[in-house]
Amino acid sequence: MTAMRTDAIAEINEAIKKWRQGDFFLAENLFFIHLADLKCPLTDEAMEIAEERAREGDALEVEGIASEVIGYVIITQTCDIVRDCKARSYVELSPLVQVNESILKETRLLRRPAFAYVPNASTRNLIADLDRIITIEKSILSNYDPIAGCNDDSERRAFADALARHRNRSAFPDDFNVCMGAVRDYLKKIHRKNNDEGFLINSIGEIRVTASPNWDAENINIFLWFILHPQAAFTY
Repeated sequence: MTAMRTDAIAEINEAIKKWRQGDFFLAENLFFIHLADLKCPLTDEAMEIAEERAREGDALEVEGIASEVIGYVIITQTCDIVRDCKARSYVELSPLVQVNESILKETRLLRRPAFAYVPNASTRNLIADLDRIITIEKSILSNYDPIAGCNDDSERRAFADALARHRNRSAFPDDFNVCMGAVRDYLKKIHRKNNDEGFLINSIGEIRVTASPNWDAENINIFLWFILHPQAAFTY
């Protein structure tokens, strides 16, 4: 067993002190690895490998699939990133994906819970794909120079909120999802309008909901709170 030199550990610890949650890096030859059952491949990459294995007569088994990515954003909390690499050896990353302007805007407004808005990556139309998370050792992270993903504490809080929202989403009853379909469609219809109503809808940061007396009751009343973005609240 090969032990790391004390000076190498110190170098890694010094390098990772530069990183904060939301920082990112871009590079060539970066890959995301996930497991796929080649008997029932779901992604394009897995289907391509499954077809290759079938042509070669190999067994279709569970296999690691590599897909190329543009870059990665770090989603581990800053306090854990900077801890000693021997005591806390891992960090979590999500790949950056390129999207169109519409999806970029919806992600910034927290309307795409599968993604997170990274302010300083937005000039390249890049957002974090939170459905894909990879765990790496901190020694790998120390090989890259961080690009600041956020400019201030407000943007860092917004990024952390997007991560929390992705992991803590409530599972509403099916009946609620059905009855809210018309409301959802209406909001989608008017949010692009260049009028007061459209402006107000675009100023909403989140919608919260509760049921009275409770979600398990036979008959319930639904209450919705439309919460404005902090930067939009002062305009009213």
